[in-house]
Amino acid sequence: MRISRAKVVIFLVFGLALFLIPFTYFVLLQNKHVQEVLRTSPPPPPRYKLLQELTTSYSRSILFDSESLQDGNKQLPEEISKYLENVMERAQFPAASGIPQLMTIVESENDFKFVENLINSVHNFYERKIETYNVDATVQKSPNFPKSGLIHDQVSNFATDAESVYWMIWSALTSQDYRKVIICNVGMSEDQVKIASKWRNVQVVKVSTYELPEQMKKNLEIKTLILYLLLQNYHSVLYLDPRIQLRENLDDLENILNSQGYVQLTKSAISMAQDGSCTDSVIGFVHGSNKYDILVDTLTCQYKGENCKLMDIMKKAGSHCSSEYFPIDYISSENQIQNVQLLDEKAVAVVIPFLENQLGKILGNLIEWNEPQYAPCGNKKDLRKTFDLIFYMNKDVNQGIENTLIESLSKKKSVTKCFRQVRFLYAHLNEEKHDKYPFGPTNQFFGMLVDNADFYTTYSHFLYLEPDVKALRPFWLEHVTSILKHYEIVKPDFWVIGSQFRGGGKVWALINRFHVNGNALYTTDASFRYYMKMIRDHAHVFDMDPYEFLLTYDNFQLTKHVWNRMIFHEFIQNWYRTRWPEKQLRKLFPRTYLIHGGYRE
Repeated sequence: MRISRAKVVIFLVFGLALFLIPFTYFVLLQNKHVQEVLRTSPPPPPRYKLLQELTTSYSRSILFDSESLQDGNKQLPEEISKYLENVMERAQFPAASGIPQLMTIVESENDFKFVENLINSVHNFYERKIETYNVDATVQKSPNFPKSGLIHDQVSNFATDAESVYWMIWSALTSQDYRKVIICNVGMSEDQVKIASKWRNVQVVKVSTYELPEQMKKNLEIKTLILYLLLQNYHSVLYLDPRIQLRENLDDLENILNSQGYVQLTKSAISMAQDGSCTDSVIGFVHGSNKYDILVDTLTCQYKGENCKLMDIMKKAGSHCSSEYFPIDYISSENQIQNVQLLDEKAVAVVIPFLENQLGKILGNLIEWNEPQYAPCGNKKDLRKTFDLIFYMNKDVNQGIENTLIESLSKKKSVTKCFRQVRFLYAHLNEEKHDKYPFGPTNQFFGMLVDNADFYTTYSHFLYLEPDVKALRPFWLEHVTSILKHYEIVKPDFWVIGSQFRGGGKVWALINRFHVNGNALYTTDASFRYYMKMIRDHAHVFDMDPYEFLLTYDNFQLTKHVWNRMIFHEFIQNWYRTRWPEKQLRKLFPRTYLIHGGYRE
């Protein structure tokens, strides 16, 4: 039986209608539901939100991932926040890092001796680890690495290759940690502030409360206020009473702080007393934890004029005080203080190494530096406290060259305003065998870094600029300052920051491809000096020897623990024997300030 074409069409249309009618109804229903949801629901929360516990103006600069906040989310009443605005604006806190920020408070001039002792103990376990732990910091080639001493005694704690573990521990114990401490000044004298401001990795912050309302001042606990203020800028804060003295680093204490959101100790835990009552001599909070709300509650209560104490509110909130014994002492009398030898902040050197016949190049560079487009710095006065300019000649003292350079600088205020002082150093390489290339530049470099104790005790870092380094743009010293501040937080144990070869032509040798050119930013850290001392006689090329040694297979057990301390960076570029177009490089590399070698076009 044949079916007509018309019947087939009718059948298909009917079948399509059976499908489309329920589908259309479903779509309309869903659309109506979506519209209803959009009409009744609040807008979705942004990925990031501003925290406004303190002041509107300050909180604009603090972004937190909203998903990472824990239970602690209370905010201060608006009327309190406005009073704290000026307090926060006057307190210039240092940059934040991921580790808990250490803080102490000096409420009277009588506390100063104790603060000296506290900072000295921090220096011992973070800045002076080699001396404190009596570490053998020497570096020896495999298989002759030291088989005894403190480092080797810890090797058995790791189930892996003994030599690798040895160099891992060596790298950790011979490096400074640059652990910054904030001293909140409430009652220090001007002279005390000047002294403390010179201490290494210490920042004195003035905290004033005179603008707070009278009813709040009456019962205010300055510690609660400062903890709260600091936690607007740092993820976590650990307060140490000025009378605290460390006998070990704070790793165990910080682990408790990070794991439970706060830390509080009993008096017996810090040799303060035999009883198990809680103390606020060591106390810490993590921003956003549920115990962080205690600070908000305490300040709110004090604002109302009530006699509220942080310790009482913590007790009511069920806070637990750790009774575990920590290597921390509470110093009750000045008679208990012994052998305080505080470390002062070091300066940074800009070192210009040169031969007698290169004086003309240096004078030409000084002329360029005096021009606005190549000036080392702008008008920041702080730079002058930081940098020294050092002319470092290969031979003996040459008074004529000194006079020529001093006379040239006397006419170049755009240069001299950037430096604390101008110095002259001499390598005394009088014998040709010691001064001939490449031995001359190498001996000159090692003579300064390894042999000159005055140099490495005066300067924490140095920028090494040979006469063929040219400025690409101005304010390069300020950029170096930014680099140092950045790496002080994220990588304080770096050894060198500089450029690999960026010029033209094929480079066949592996070492020529993978080393930082000698014109770079260096540390004077003991670990770097000990390493450089060991490879000093390797091949007599100071900027290639450190890498050639590490790229050797037999030395890999050391390499894997220190290679990360050699950082390739483009603040300076190495264009050795290559023409480089200045205008194009400036456009392409906005963060390049210096060019080494080659020929400027």
